[in-house]
Amino acid sequence: PSMLMVLLALLLVTSTSMITNDYYDARDGVDTPNNDEKENGTENEHYHPLANGEVPFKVTKTFDSYLYAILLLSSAFVPGIIPRLLVLSGSITTYLYTVHLKPRTWIKNISCASLVAMSPVTSGLAAWQILCDGTFLKSQGATIFGTVPSFYLIFKSPLSFLVVSLFCGIFSREVLMDITDYDGDKRAGIETVPVKYGKKMGATVAIGCSVL
Repeated sequence: PSMLMVLLALLLVTSTSMITNDYYDARDGVDTPNNDEKENGTENEHYHPLANGEVPFKVTKTFDSYLYAILLLSSAFVPGIIPRLLVLSGSITTYLYTVHLKPRTWIKNISCASLVAMSPVTSGLAAWQILCDGTFLKSQGATIFGTVPSFYLIFKSPLSFLVVSLFCGIFSREVLMDITDYDGDKRAGIETVPVKYGKKMGATVAIGCSVL
């Protein structure tokens, strides 16, 4: 049950991030209405129901508020202080990203990649906490697990390679998405890597991260 709460919290961190980003992009004119857009993406792969007026801003804001409330509630049941703090810091970052971090070159990409890379760290440390506090290991006489620092999992196990892989992969994807959103970001004054340095530079950074 505790790990299910971790899963729910991590899903909500990602969901609230996407909804908040869509809300502010539509409100600030980054996403523009397009009458030719189709939900199935056959005519235009960029589907913006908020910008098109199909979903009211009030409904979106209310729904997002409910998700944040559930996120804060579920975070209270995440096992371990560090995993709990990671969930809370992730939820705060999702809001700061859209309002303050997104206009900053490189920072927006780093914050997105860090949020996703945080997931295996959070779940791994939560599982470690359960194992250390649970009766199974104690019944086996494995009290040594309780003396091992939790961050040992990150730096001294294969989990670190998963974290780095996720970070590089999401960073590459975010830069590629900035290339496709070039016109809207430039019109809104958001200095992404492609807007500030050109699409070729953005593509080079994206493929470099993919190689890593």
